[in-house]
Amino acid sequence: MVVDVQRDFLPGGSLPVPQGDEVIPVLNEYIRRFEAHGLPIFATRDWHPADHCSFQTQGGPWPVHCVMDSEGASFPSALTLSGPVTIISKASLSGQESYSDFAGTDLAARLNALGVRRLFIGGLATVSLLILLFLVVDAINVESLGFYPLIQTSIKVLIVDVKFC
Repeated sequence: MVVDVQRDFLPGGSLPVPQGDEVIPVLNEYIRRFEAHGLPIFATRDWHPADHCSFQTQGGPWPVHCVMDSEGASFPSALTLSGPVTIISKASLSGQESYSDFAGTDLAARLNALGVRRLFIGGLATVSLLILLFLVVDAINVESLGFYPLIQTSIKVLIVDVKFC
């Protein structure tokens, strides 16, 4: 699962992670391996309306970012999401913030429907590290899925290996 690797979170975006683009080649290698083995690939994204409650213009903590259908909300062209990819959008309601890819989405149902037993999660480090860790904690708390995380890290990348029971 590729977590929130969007233009607005990369250098030049409205809420950039410094050197965030360095994560892309590593994620591309994981994507290539999953495609080669016919494994499912998920990509999550912030997908905010223009008046989202998390924006500073609405009293929230963040600058405007990842507005629906904007260039900043798109995945960077260097990220090779060319094969079949399931896209999970979150925080798409004006008055509701969500850092979880599970809350308010059908991610858990889709994973269960595919019989997924192990989930590899990768995304940007630093700021997104907190979001990724929140995602893992959220996954652990989803009792019906029985997540058990194993965390592996490398430069600028957090890969989380989550096993389903």
